[in-house]
Amino acid sequence: MKTILITAIGSFAASAVIEGCREYGYRVIGSDIYPREWLSEGREVDAFCKVPRADTGEEYLNAVCGIIQKENVSAVIPLTDAEIDILNGNREKLKPAVLFLSSEESVSVFRDKVRCTKAVKEILLHADKSPEIRTIPSVPLCEADPLALDFPLIIKPLNGRSSEGLHRAADRKELQSILSGIPEDGRGEADRKDYIIQPMIRGNIITVDIVRDTRGNCVAIPREELLRTHNGAGLSVRVFRNKGLERTCMRLAEGLNVTGCVNMEFIFEEGSGILWFLECNPHFSGGTAFSCKYGYNTVKNHIRALEGGKIDVEIPDSECWLVKKYMEVRTK
Repeated sequence: MKTILITAIGSFAASAVIEGCREYGYRVIGSDIYPREWLSEGREVDAFCKVPRADTGEEYLNAVCGIIQKENVSAVIPLTDAEIDILNGNREKLKPAVLFLSSEESVSVFRDKVRCTKAVKEILLHADKSPEIRTIPSVPLCEADPLALDFPLIIKPLNGRSSEGLHRAADRKELQSILSGIPEDGRGEADRKDYIIQPMIRGNIITVDIVRDTRGNCVAIPREELLRTHNGAGLSVRVFRNKGLERTCMRLAEGLNVTGCVNMEFIFEEGSGILWFLECNPHFSGGTAFSCKYGYNTVKNHIRALEGGKIDVEIPDSECWLVKKYMEVRTK
């Protein structure tokens, strides 16, 4: 039996990913920064390892490498951006384990909002225009002229995650207050060259789970997120079919060289009906279980794709509403 390491098992996607890996035949090792007893998913894995936070850098990387050697791990599935930022550039150190993500270059593009938006904009020039999909105009914060900006605005990090570091400015006074907390010259951990500024667009979030294999087979499953947590995890969703949106997302996945499962987010603008591209996340979405409940197992097909196999291409042709349910469990 092969062994797989799933990180951050306290995250929203963890239960679905653990279940899919076990059904696929893997022995599952889970890791997290919190003790096993604090996590309901701690009961679902075959073994558990507590690790340092990803922002400790080498300390975190060494802990993961230690788990790989001790447990004879053959593959790693990271569930958070912070861990991906460390592991993606250190794939050689993880060997013999394989990082079950798209290529290093593709993941690097996904994690840089400016590079990703530029790549998506180029692909959209040659894509189907139904529905209308556009990229949000972005300006590096260090180059923005506060006197020439229209409000309201969004200010966010180039490689942000889960709305961390995101600011909203309704007027010039709020903007000046935000700018006063972001250094211009690198005196802090981040400065203005690490942020972008965008117009604020109002509307619901459309998340699309996309799975693509190395043979070019691809599926896209869109859902409208009706209720979300503060950091952007869907709680109540409507899964639907839109052939035009699906074709465009599959075209984007091809152009961005996606392998396995990723998720793309769009804002469906109130009134105009335009879909504004937000980002492509290189990992399972927090709501990947919604796609699994809908009838397409993103986890099993992700593994197939990363193992070089052919993914399933049939998905349900229906619409449904799904909600996340919380419940109490005893962990010890």
